[in-house]
Amino acid sequence: ELELRIETQKQTLQARDESIKKLLEMLQSKGMGKEEERQMFQQMQALAQKQVSVCFI
Repeated sequence: ELELRIETQKQTLQARDESIKKLLEMLQSKGMGKEEERQMFQQMQALAQKQVSVCFI
């Protein structure tokens, strides 16, 4: 059961990483400034960390 949970979590994290990459590409193509990109990335990381914490509880 633990191995299944770990594998599921890996897949979730990979999907999240892909979503973040696509979001960053989209923001860069719209000419968003570097500071805005950095702030958006930090927000996405914080959200992802909350999701990971919830999954392991």
